[in-house]
Amino acid sequence: GIVLIGGLVDKYRKNIGVVVIIILVLIGVWTQLKMANNSISFKADSFSEVRDSGLWIKADSQDTNDLVASRSWVMTAYFSERDVLMIPDNESEFDKIVMEKQPKYMIISIYENPPQWTFDYHIRRGDTWEPVKVYNRNANGQESPTLLVLRRK
Repeated sequence: GIVLIGGLVDKYRKNIGVVVIIILVLIGVWTQLKMANNSISFKADSFSEVRDSGLWIKADSQDTNDLVASRSWVMTAYFSERDVLMIPDNESEFDKIVMEKQPKYMIISIYENPPQWTFDYHIRRGDTWEPVKVYNRNANGQESPTLLVLRRK
């Protein structure tokens, strides 16, 4: 029996090698497609709060000249259809921008690594800024804020 099997393998060696390679490639492709699908499904809504806040600003703001301050400036500009100013790392720089450009909205989002001073800016500047919209994400069974929209009074 072993001699017979050896003779068959020797006779079809090239064909067996090609079939084995094709099977390995197909297994690899299937694995990659499954991983890609899982990754895309997981990340599909990862920036939905930025999109939703931009659409909310577009609806809330009647003047297309209203400015928005945000670190998510590309997405915010696209969805709000408003000009966007970049929030700088330094609070005093931002205060100068507010005085000069007078943005109507400010978006603080965890997705764009905001400076630490932005987290309580609306509390320290409560006379000029008010929170108008908060977006939360359910993480591990708990709601946690992911984005805050402030409006200048």
